[in-house]
Amino acid sequence: MTALTGCQTISDVSSQMGDLFSSLTSEDQPATIPASTDRKATPVASAIEPRMLSGTVRRELVHSGDSFTLDGSEVSLFGIDALEALQTCEKEEQDLPCGEMARNALIGFTAGQTVTCIPVYYSSAEKAWISQCTIGDFNLSSAMIQSGFATISKDPSLILSDQQALARHQKRGMWGTRFEMPASWRSMHPTAIFSPRQN
Repeated sequence: MTALTGCQTISDVSSQMGDLFSSLTSEDQPATIPASTDRKATPVASAIEPRMLSGTVRRELVHSGDSFTLDGSEVSLFGIDALEALQTCEKEEQDLPCGEMARNALIGFTAGQTVTCIPVYYSSAEKAWISQCTIGDFNLSSAMIQSGFATISKDPSLILSDQQALARHQKRGMWGTRFEMPASWRSMHPTAIFSPRQN
């Protein structure tokens, strides 16, 4: 799997993921299956009081395309549902590691940057703070939608809905493949390892 290095823009990630799709669907490159991420040693911070989180996100603590650990707390991006890390999609009759590609996209966006997350609410079922996370004015939920590796779950402003419609029209990321919606995939794979909110 090609690693993303340095802070990435939406165009950077879309281009690199497009190149990766091409390489994976070439005759010389077999599809790969993403490795699972060991998260057993990651502590979960107390959910009694919400607090703004800020810091850098270590690569190994990005669990999926919409979840990571920041400052000892589990965080899920508000308003979106990304492909799970073990989830695959299909293009040109080949299975592709789209879930790992979604995770790589989020790693690319956050690499070396200060991420600020403002909790919207804590979900005991998801075991994570559902948060609006930004790098300056750069919104991570929006970035993942625009890159085509996440779908909307809640969108009061309809901004994400419009961005998803454009990503789908342009066949970015997973929209250029055949895939199961993340929630449907989770229901069909109840024993798989999911991001924090599904544990």
